[in-house]
Formats: sequence, structure tokens, C-alpha cells
Amino acid sequence: MLMGAFAGVIGSQFTGSALGGALLSVVLGGVMGWIYALFCLKWKAHQSVVGVGVNLFAGGITAVMLKAVWNAEGMSEPVASIPNLTVPGLSSIPVVGAFFKDQSPYLYLTMVIVAAVWVVFYKTKYGLRYRAIGDQPMRFRLRECP
Repeated sequence: MLMGAFAGVIGSQFTGSALGGALLSVVLGGVMGWIYALFCLKWKAHQSVVGVGVNLFAGGITAVMLKAVWNAEGMSEPVASIPNLTVPGLSSIPVVGAFFKDQSPYLYLTMVIVAAVWVVFYKTKYGLRYRAIGDQPMRFRLRECP
């Protein structure tokens, strides 16, 4: 997450667009996940040790790159950000209205993703098979399923 946040700030700084920062953040998050998977799956390293190593690397490299790019410690210059949203009709509801007033669009995107994952995992054949795997991933391969 730290590398993704740093990539988002770098992307936003150099592209001048918050969307550019978000896209770079997703790409670097995927690269970090790929590195973790490479160590754990291909080279059979212990997952906890690799996780600690990746987190230490992320903490160190972001501090060094922050100093290199902005010549500052702990905080970057202000960059473009995605504006908050207010849902017109729902924001005036007395108790839950604050949930729909001046919120990040990422909050709403996260709610949609959680609902979609729940539907896939609990309402499809693929989800049932995926949950049945447990901690034995070699017993189940997606390419062998009909």
C-alpha cells in the first residue's frame, strides 16, 4: 500500500492528473504483488518472511525516493487529487446523510467491488470451487475446470 500511495503521488505530480496517479498506483501495486508471488510461488520462500521483506523495502525505497524527487522528508508537494463527491438526494437524509456527503469516490468504488466479490464467491460455481480449495492450491487448477 505504501508503494501504491507513493506511485500515486509521483504519477499525479508528473502527469498533472489525478487519474494518471491512480493508474500508476495500480500498476506499481500489481508489480509489488508480482514480486511477492515470484518469491513465494516460484522460489518457495516463506510467505511471512517475504512479506516482511517487501514491507521493509517499501518503507525504505519510498523514503529515499521522496528525498530524491522533492528534497523533503515525510511529505511531498501538493499534487492533483480526485475530488470528493456528494450524492444529491441521499446526502440530505438525517442520520445516514453524512455517508453520502463529500466522500471520496474510492469509497463508493470499494462498496461496488465488495458486492461484486460477494456475488462471485457465494453465488457462482466458480466461487464455490474457489472456497473449497482451502489451503491446498495444487489440488485445484482453473484450467482443468469445465
